[in-house]
Amino acid sequence: MTGENGVTVSSTGKAITVTGTAYEMSSAVATPGEDGVATIKLQNKSSADGTLSDVSSVAINAGTNVEVTGTANNITISAVDTTLKSDSVQITNGATSGFRVAVTDSGNNGGSATLDPKITLGDHTAAADQISFVSGVANLPVYTKSEVDGILADVNGMVYRGSVGPDQTFSALPTSGVKVGDTFKAGDTLDSVPVAGGGTKSVKTGDLLIANSSADPKEVNGVIPAGSLYFEVIPSGDDTVVYSGLGLADTGNGIEIADGAGTILASMEVAAGNQMAVSSTHSGEAGEKAVVTVAHGTISSSTNGNANTPTAVSQEQLTHQTKTFDVVTGLTTNNGHVTGTTVERIQVVDTVSKLDEINTKTTVTTANNTSTVKNTVALIDEGNTAINSKDLEFILRSDNLSITSTGSTITANYVWGTF
Repeated sequence: MTGENGVTVSSTGKAITVTGTAYEMSSAVATPGEDGVATIKLQNKSSADGTLSDVSSVAINAGTNVEVTGTANNITISAVDTTLKSDSVQITNGATSGFRVAVTDSGNNGGSATLDPKITLGDHTAAADQISFVSGVANLPVYTKSEVDGILADVNGMVYRGSVGPDQTFSALPTSGVKVGDTFKAGDTLDSVPVAGGGTKSVKTGDLLIANSSADPKEVNGVIPAGSLYFEVIPSGDDTVVYSGLGLADTGNGIEIADGAGTILASMEVAAGNQMAVSSTHSGEAGEKAVVTVAHGTISSSTNGNANTPTAVSQEQLTHQTKTFDVVTGLTTNNGHVTGTTVERIQVVDTVSKLDEINTKTTVTTANNTSTVKNTVALIDEGNTAINSKDLEFILRSDNLSITSTGSTITANYVWGTF
C-alpha cells in the first residue's frame, strides 16, 4: 500500500497507519501601495516537522479609490472617497418615455441610464392604468379639482332640505355646508335673507328659497364658499292682499305699494321744487287719509338765491365816482306764482370832497424898510384842490433899523448916522 497526494502509509507489525496532510489557510495585509496588498494562502503542514508549504495563494490589489485593510483572517475592502466627483450631470427626456440621466466625472469617465417612473391610477396594476412621463410630462386622464367643482355645480339639481322657522327642520337658514340648488321653505316670516347683489329681504311663510352662489366656481369642495351664499326667492303665490303705505322712507311725502313680501311694486313722491315746501301728515292707521301740503316759499327782495331774508348791499365811500344799482321795485305773478320782476336802475354820484391834507405856506416880502411875513394855511382834497385857505400876516418896520430879507430870513441892521 502506498500513499499519494499528501497521504502517507506506514506500518508497525500488523498495524498499518494511514496519515493525511494537514492544511491551513492564512491571510496577510502588506503595506498600502505595494503590489499584492492582501494575500490569502492555502498551506499544508508537514507531519514530520510541522513546516508549512504553500499549496495556492490569492492576491487582492487595491484599485483606484479602493483601500484594503485588515488583520490575520480578517480583510476589509472599502472605498476611499464615496463622494461623486463629476463635471456634469445631465437629465434629458428618454427616447420614448422616462428620463435619461448621464453622469461624467472630472476624468471624463461616466455613464448613463434611463429612468422610467410610472404613475399608477388608483389601486390598478394594469399597464393601461400606469402613466409614463413623455417629453417630461405625464398626461393623466383625470379631472382637476376646479373641473370637478364645475361639473358638480353643473349637475346640481334642486334638493329639498326642509323648512325654516320655529319648530321646523332648521331654526334659521344655514350659512355653511350649503350646495347650489339646496331648497328651503319658509316656515315663518324670515328677515334679512341674503339675495343677489349683496342685499337682504324679508320673506313670508310658504316662500321657497333656492341656494345659489356668487363665487366662481360656484362651489369649492362641493359646497358654496363662505360669503358667497345667496337665495333665489320664489313667492308662495297665495298673496291676496297688496299692501300700501303712506309716507316714503326717505322724505315721508308720498305713497308706495308693496306685495306681501315687502317688495315695493310702485311708489309716488311729491317733491319740493325751487322756493317750494312740501309737508304731509298721516297716522299710519289702516284706511287713513293723508294730507300733503304744497306751499310757496317766502317771496323777498333778496338777490342771493333762495334766502327768504333781504340782504343789504354795502358800498364803500365813493370819491368823485358813480355807482349803479339794480333795484327790484315790483313782482309779476300768475296764480300765485312769481313769473317776473320789475327792476329800476339807480346811479349814486359822490359830490362831497374828502379832506386829504392841510397845507401851509410862508412868504416874506420887504419894501420901504418894511418886511411882511405871510402864512397861508389851506385844506387840500384828494384831487389836490384847495378847498379853503386863510392868510396870517406879520409886519416888521423900523425908522432907525435897516430891514432886509433873503428868502424867509429877515435881517435888521443898525445904521449909523453921519458925523
